Amino acid sequence: MREGRISTADAVGVPCLVDSGLLHPALDDPGRLEPVAPVVALHRLLRSAEGRIAEERRRETRLTEMFEPLIHLDGRRTESAADTPGSRLLDGNQRIDSAITDAMTEASKEVLCIQPYTVRKESYARPLARQRDQTLLDRGGRIRTIYQHTLRHAPDIIAYQEHIAKPAAALGSESRAQLGCLIARSGVLDPDR
Repeated sequence: MREGRISTADAVGVPCLVDSGLLHPALDDPGRLEPVAPVVALHRLLRSAEGRIAEERRRETRLTEMFEPLIHLDGRRTESAADTPGSRLLDGNQRIDSAITDAMTEASKEVLCIQPYTVRKESYARPLARQRDQTLLDRGGRIRTIYQHTLRHAPDIIAYQEHIAKPAAALGSESRAQLGCLIARSGVLDPDR
């Protein structure tokens, strides 16, 4: 570079010099590369940076246009989860089951849930869950549940589904065993509310 030229073979290890426009083939010897004038190189690099910045600005504009309808929604639907009364972080089996029972008492249309399998379900929570689910079904609500795929033949899951199958099927309720990973219990009640 100090000599004003470099062979193409020597530049193979640093292709970024050619790619970024700092070196170009010499007019009198195509086997050699020579540096681009610093003013020209700076101008090209700045133009490239300006192009990337302009594309990011266009992206910002597109995102703003896409989110604009959501910005004007009712504040209850757009607050953070910490500020929203319908979203709570709970810990402990009794607090969680109590919150689920309260929420399902208010639900009228649909419950969407993802259920992990726990031994606790067999002994403690299964009767409570059956009662909650049956009460919702009796009110005309529907339940859609996704279980881990390893539970498709679990006897207590099969027995539970058979217990609520007829009324649930009549209302369009579903139960699927499709998840291939362990997850935490999650639920959405009356999603359009």
